[in-house]
Amino acid sequence: MDASALNARSYFAGELSPRIEGRVDTPEFTATSVSTLTLDRAARRMTRTRVWRVAGEPDVEDFAEYRLLEPDELRRLVADAGFDVLAMYDNRDFRESDLTGAPRTRTDVAGMRGRKLYLFARRR
Repeated sequence: MDASALNARSYFAGELSPRIEGRVDTPEFTATSVSTLTLDRAARRMTRTRVWRVAGEPDVEDFAEYRLLEPDELRRLVADAGFDVLAMYDNRDFRESDLTGAPRTRTDVAGMRGRKLYLFARRR
């Protein structure tokens, strides 16, 4: 089993940009987006409202709400579901780290900046 979750440590320890601009540019399709992020530290939730713009089309808005998990919390949830955790990383290179979720140097369209936990587990 593999799972990924947003790493609460990285969002609470670092600066969260409340407005993120993105762009998708391919030979077949071009779009821009503006994301607005809010963080509720007490509830450990982040919300994102994103507006997509495509030339000649009406704007499209999407909304997402994310539950931020601490590494130990994710490990416990998976173990309670009957899995043995094999590995957990906070980077897409699957390098060992302190699981603080230090952001990558460049942002992505979703605005998550790679601040995720990646967990690998096996059913007992």
